[in-house]
Amino acid sequence: MDSARPIPDRPAAPHPEPTGRPLFSPALLARFDRAIAASAAPIILVVGPAGSGKTAFAQGCAEFARPGTRVARLTLTPALNDPTALAAALDTPATAATPREDAVRRAPAQPEHPAATGTQSTDPAAAPHPADARRRRRPAPRNARGENRTRTADTLLVLDDAHHLTDPRALACLARFLHTAAPATTTVLTARHTPPLPWHRWAATGRLTRITAADLRLDAARTAAVFDRHGVALSAAELTAVHRLTGGWPALVHLAAEYVDTHRDYRDAALGMLEHAPRPVADFLAEEVLGGLAPRLRAFLAATCLPADFTMELAEELAGDGAASAVEELERRDFPLRRRVREGVVRYSYPPLLRAELVGEVRRSQPDRMPGAHRAACRGADALTHVLSVPGRPELVAFLREHAVRLVLDGAGPILFGRLESARAWVLDDPFLALLHTADALVRGEPVPPPGPPRASRVVDERVLAALAAAVAIEHATGTGTRDTLRALRIARRPEPTGHTPLDYYLELSFGTAHVLRGDTDTGGRGLRRALVLADRMDAARLRVRALARLALAAMLDGDTAVARARARHAVALADAAALIGSVDHLRAVAIDGLCPSVPERGGLRGDAALPAPAADPLGLGDPQPAAATAEAPRPAGTGASVLPRSVRSVVAESTR
Repeated sequence: MDSARPIPDRPAAPHPEPTGRPLFSPALLARFDRAIAASAAPIILVVGPAGSGKTAFAQGCAEFARPGTRVARLTLTPALNDPTALAAALDTPATAATPREDAVRRAPAQPEHPAATGTQSTDPAAAPHPADARRRRRPAPRNARGENRTRTADTLLVLDDAHHLTDPRALACLARFLHTAAPATTTVLTARHTPPLPWHRWAATGRLTRITAADLRLDAARTAAVFDRHGVALSAAELTAVHRLTGGWPALVHLAAEYVDTHRDYRDAALGMLEHAPRPVADFLAEEVLGGLAPRLRAFLAATCLPADFTMELAEELAGDGAASAVEELERRDFPLRRRVREGVVRYSYPPLLRAELVGEVRRSQPDRMPGAHRAACRGADALTHVLSVPGRPELVAFLREHAVRLVLDGAGPILFGRLESARAWVLDDPFLALLHTADALVRGEPVPPPGPPRASRVVDERVLAALAAAVAIEHATGTGTRDTLRALRIARRPEPTGHTPLDYYLELSFGTAHVLRGDTDTGGRGLRRALVLADRMDAARLRVRALARLALAAMLDGDTAVARARARHAVALADAAALIGSVDHLRAVAIDGLCPSVPERGGLRGDAALPAPAADPLGLGDPQPAAATAEAPRPAGTGASVLPRSVRSVVAESTR
């Protein structure tokens, strides 16, 4: 699709500064204490977006320093992005620093984002909230032996807003200054993104301590304390919602508290409006966080803000081939782009209020893009939110037809059904969804009654519905039935392909498993290998683990414990890499691996056919051979108790509970 147009800059309305200093954790001051005790000339790098509490933390460091420490502060404004001007400014603070006791008495309050023009200040840490004056008069903290817990740092130098330095000569000047700092000088350097300096050199010598935005976030208790300062008492549910929206971002917490306080006459509505980034929050984000980004980065944000999260593959579909470089640039700038790994795949997302502002900008400036953008964002369970949000839901049936089977097999059934139920979608009464409800329970190892005869569906055609019904019925029989019920099933040697990859996987998996448990491990093994190929084609980690676990069971019943053990351990390794530890299929693989050493080699199940796998193919997978699709599988002669040893049945069944 065409890359999105960048979000236009809008005039920034004046927004209020957060009231009071963020209540950062005492653990951060303990890190400051350890940093100045650990090495000579320590450097504390504090990096985070606007309003993340960098300046307040630096002020706290100055206040925490032992009385007698000489404190100086220099704001690195754009005027100092020149080596000559910077060198002159850096020469002054270390010699003109003021002892902390005197500075505290006359220091004026400083805003979170000072508008200084490059002159150094003797202000060590003046906090804007008057309640903090009481704290300054307290004696320095002491340890259990009565010793001051902060080593004397003769000079504490705070260099604020270092992100303004971009000239290589100015950066080289700053690097020389830090490299040659006096041993008794502690430097606290704050920036919105990490300046390109030789940090690795200082980290290797133990001089560097990094403080990030994640370290500066307010926890729920401190979020509640900020609201209390504004006279707004939050219930437990309200606090949870506010903390989820703000993510503990100090400026957003303060702005949210002030917004609710300002609109206390309709407090509940104001709390509800926070989710949509009201004007003070939106102005702060537009000016301080999004302002100054290059147009291509703004275009990337506009293209990727609709999904709740996105993979790199989806980002490339939404924003074009430059997605990878855009993500790399945003991360280099320490932009608040979150990442997490789910099932072995890295997923990116934006903080909720920032995403709300981005979506709002796209809706205001490019309303014609919204329906198409919602459709383009439709990937996975989170895509259902976009499908259900389009008026009339014209894409719902097509989405379910294409994605519902895969979502259920991938363990996302509860999310799928939960969102459909929340939206009161009519499709919940469709027999296609009823069969998927049963399949979801089987996937998660939960007891479920057998499916009834299917009715006509408005979502899928008769052929697809019949194929799904057959797969669900066979899976139910293999999971809950007895040997006699398995023998009574009329199962084709190979299911008829439907052309729908997730459904074909489910058919091959269920038919193959049934053949294995009936004793025909040759036919069943071929079906399970075909299922594994389809899982690889879909790049579905959970589905790979499931197919491998059942192939391990097939090898075990075939008497080849070496191959069974290799397959089971491969499944366990895949589950570990994809964060699927504890899933039903992982537990089955673990159970089979544990049983393999105690089960003797039994090549007599299929006569001479039970041969060890060649060394080049330790998993014994090979290439699945084609077989007739419609002929009924012959019932093997050896269908006694050896078909599924009691120990295997009990352990595998127990692992699904």
